[in-house]
Amino acid sequence: MRKIAHSFALLTISVALVAGGAHTASAAPFDSGSASGSAGTGSAGPQRSAADRQFLRDSYYDDDSYTLQDAAIRLAHSQCGYLDAYGNSASNRIYLAESSSDAVDYPYTFLHAAIDAYCPWHRY
Repeated sequence: MRKIAHSFALLTISVALVAGGAHTASAAPFDSGSASGSAGTGSAGPQRSAADRQFLRDSYYDDDSYTLQDAAIRLAHSQCGYLDAYGNSASNRIYLAESSSDAVDYPYTFLHAAIDAYCPWHRY
C-alpha cells in the first residue's frame, strides 16, 4: 500500500518536474508562493524560507524556474513524510532515491538535501 501511495505521489511530482523543466525560461507570476507556503507580496517570484533556499542550493535547483523549484520542494517534503511514516532505514532511503531517479538528476543528493533542510531529525 505504501509503495502505491508513494508511486502515485512520485508520478505527480515527476510530471510537474518534467513540465516545469520545459519552461525554464518563463517567469513566475506575481505573488506566487513556494510549496512551503511563504508567498511574496508584489515580488517577481516567491519569497523562500531559509529551509527552501538551503534545499534548493544543496539539490542544485536554485537556478531553475519557480515552477520547477516548487515541484522539487513538494517532492522533498513528500520524501520526508515517507521517512516519518515508514522509518528512516537504509532500505527506505534507497527506495526513495531510486524511485525518484527518473524525476531528478542526482536522487541521492536530492534526498540528502531534503533531509538536511526539511527533516533533520532523520540525519544519520
